[in-house]
Amino acid sequence: MKFHSLAKNESRVGRLAQRLAEDIRCRRLREGDQYMTATEVASSLDVSTTVAHRALRLLADERIVVRRRNAGTFIGPSAESNEDVQTSTIYHLSSVINYENSASKLGLLIKALRKEFGLVNLQLCWIPEHGSVDFVRKLLADAGGQLAGVIADSCPQGVYRYLDEVKLPTVVSGTLYLGDPQLPSVDHDNREAGRLVVRYLLERGHRRIAVLGRTDHRPGDNDFLEGINAAMDTGHGGGDSVLMRMVPDDPVAVEATSQYLLELADRPTGFITWDENHADILARVAAEHELRIPDDIEIVSISIRGERSPYPHVFPLHSHEEVAVLVGRMMRQLVDDKPLEEIKAVIPVKLLESEEILHK
Repeated sequence: MKFHSLAKNESRVGRLAQRLAEDIRCRRLREGDQYMTATEVASSLDVSTTVAHRALRLLADERIVVRRRNAGTFIGPSAESNEDVQTSTIYHLSSVINYENSASKLGLLIKALRKEFGLVNLQLCWIPEHGSVDFVRKLLADAGGQLAGVIADSCPQGVYRYLDEVKLPTVVSGTLYLGDPQLPSVDHDNREAGRLVVRYLLERGHRRIAVLGRTDHRPGDNDFLEGINAAMDTGHGGGDSVLMRMVPDDPVAVEATSQYLLELADRPTGFITWDENHADILARVAAEHELRIPDDIEIVSISIRGERSPYPHVFPLHSHEEVAVLVGRMMRQLVDDKPLEEIKAVIPVKLLESEEILHK
């Protein structure tokens, strides 16, 4: 592909243009094929629309893409596909549209897979709620001989069973239900996470604890709840209790649940939320009730949006890059039909407390 001038451009826009050009080459797109618009580039790669427009403009200047008003972006005449390039395709299947993988995490995963496979095309595929097995069956049938394997995240049980049946190299990102096929998997130590958050609250004197759980239940949630129960069983004696509330990922529902819990006569003083957005809503409602954090109530979050958070939270001891390298290595071993070092990789966790957060 003719993009020598792009290689000299080390600006953020230039690097994005190089990345898009490489994507076009790896996917062997031909002249006239439709490509992503600036809006789609911005959404999929977590950049601003302005940066995406400028990157596509650089590609248009090289005639790698052609941009047509009101029609879209198309592959241009300079995007010559190299038929000798051997590209492997790995599907990333997920049924959770707002899942936790950010563009940066996916970038690390692509980097790890390319280290193991050379040129590789990671295809993101959202599985529909209904007809998921038929969808995956057709997807794999249409993939052809370049398909190397599948990374599956929060998929229905039927999909896991089908992947096991067809013996396609598969690594599960997350925990499997009991009775699911014993596919290789990578997940955080959810049981230890549950134990840590409850022990933290008990040690700080909270005897009534509320958990704002999620309605889109995942297998790892069972391990988390087991950890909570284990911590309560070894707690500080009588009077300790946990109140469970399952809440959809909806701000109105989270606010209403927070109002209900904070207005109870024997309201909880320790709260566990599944993510930082829910923690923020709970904190706002608490302020409206003139409750101070952490003096009157305390909030612990299981996951956070970025690298810092005002709340104590569960923190994996392996970086995103280390986890991506582990997934890539497992996939390579499966493709080569080599024995795995471990079929269920568990990422250790710790609780990052307020004092540690300030110095992080």
